[in-house]
Amino acid sequence: MAADDTAVTLAVNPDLMEGLQVLANSLPDYHRAEMYYEATNPEFFASIRLRRALERTGITFRFNLAKTPVDVMADRLEINSVQVADDEEADQILQRVWSGNMMELESTNIHRRAGEFGDAYLFVWPSTVDEDDDLEPEAAADQDEGHAELDYQPIDMFYNSAKTTRVIYDLENPLRKRFAIKKWTLPAQLGIKAKPPTRVNLYYADRIEKYITTPNSKGNNRRDWIRFHEDGDPEWPTPNPFGEIPVFHFRTGTPYGDPEHRAAYGPQDAINKLIITHAATIDYYGFPQRYLLSDNSRGSDELADFDTSDDINRFEDTGHDSTLRAGPGEVWWLNGVRQAGQFEPPNPEVFLAPLEVYIRMMAQVTSTPLHYFDPQTYSRLPPSGESIRAAEVPLLKKVRRRQITYGHGWDRALKFALKIATWEDEAGTGRIVNPEIQVRWTPGATIDDLTGWQMMKVKQELGVPPRQTLLEAGYEEEQVDAWLPYEGDDLNQRVDILTKVATAAQAMATAANLGALDPAQVQNIIMGLLKLPVETTTQYDQEMS
Repeated sequence: MAADDTAVTLAVNPDLMEGLQVLANSLPDYHRAEMYYEATNPEFFASIRLRRALERTGITFRFNLAKTPVDVMADRLEINSVQVADDEEADQILQRVWSGNMMELESTNIHRRAGEFGDAYLFVWPSTVDEDDDLEPEAAADQDEGHAELDYQPIDMFYNSAKTTRVIYDLENPLRKRFAIKKWTLPAQLGIKAKPPTRVNLYYADRIEKYITTPNSKGNNRRDWIRFHEDGDPEWPTPNPFGEIPVFHFRTGTPYGDPEHRAAYGPQDAINKLIITHAATIDYYGFPQRYLLSDNSRGSDELADFDTSDDINRFEDTGHDSTLRAGPGEVWWLNGVRQAGQFEPPNPEVFLAPLEVYIRMMAQVTSTPLHYFDPQTYSRLPPSGESIRAAEVPLLKKVRRRQITYGHGWDRALKFALKIATWEDEAGTGRIVNPEIQVRWTPGATIDDLTGWQMMKVKQELGVPPRQTLLEAGYEEEQVDAWLPYEGDDLNQRVDILTKVATAAQAMATAANLGALDPAQVQNIIMGLLKLPVETTTQYDQEMS
């Protein structure tokens, strides 16, 4: 690494300080989103003294429900496949690039982080891996095979956190990117006490400007920054011949998104307060606090012995002279005792009843079905498939909106990846430009209950094409295409059979609950009807033998 010490004022353009300021302004919201997702947010109490007292007890019970909206949404945003339509070479290159960067996993991480922070970024650039560098065996095999069969440049694609990266948009046209900034601190060197330097890259459509802080500077003003050169590369700035900023924005809104769980902050604070306060009283159920009343006319001065300063921990014996201790199992002994008793702990319903209310509020304000927060919601009265689908309508609408916004980000990023993967310097363009990218999502929900299958049958009897009903049921296009040879009466017959199998399965499940059938027997019967492998020996058979 090297830095250019000459012309410090000329080495910095105004966008650097603007980008740093915008990035710094966004950090508090991102840190808050992270705290609520990771359950590291502080508790809030009306009394500062009470908060300090509870902190001293070491009680840190946390039941993190605020992360549920993020995880539920991320689980519904699974990419099934990416393809290039009507271009076999481009599609093969895309598959190499996609698998070589482990995007099956990385895409899931991007969607989850975009939900957690509201924003996530994907960096796309020609691979800088040298042939002598160590690679994972699978990645090395993919690159070797790709170069042998296809003529393309390997591409790096990886996630960048919104805490370190930000795209700055044009004020007049908020859909147009001006530049992107990435900031990170280099690792501290062993044995060196100096402050580790900070790096910044500014990404433009025609260049990449790289900067580094001067020794022991904070980077708060222009003179703290100088140009940075990679080892052996005297050129500055780094050219970007591809005509596009290589940072792609995945967001829940425009120009910047909101965390999926932002509306859950308030309910989570209330839930934390209820749970921590309730947990602090649990010991009093097993070890009630008692008292003794005095007949002494002069009364007792023990109460005056309490030190009311905030520095005294009333939940511990601090060595002060007071004989009164507030704690589980403690007895308040007063002079001239005439009556004994105990302080009854609070009714648990005081905490549990409001807790259910706040959980329901969290489900409501985040458009997340209640049964994702409380799996026992329907335990007493099992719901129909139709009622579950009705409860998930707001969630599925939001899933569809995310598929559209994230899909746009994937379309732009993958088109750019194919362009630079087939870039030809002489022509000044890529062989593959503006291909038709198809991002296929795993269905957010599928119909797999009796009522749903009956509704499909009714729709088909009314003239709705079987293909359309299967797509509406949440099945993937590849599955439906595989079933198309059965279009018509044969497919209708299969749907009718599935409906009858679902009816029979529901009846056998009831029989199993009543003990008339062993669950393993029910499973084998259904698998036999569906022509699936059947276990010949069940646990029930073994017990009977």
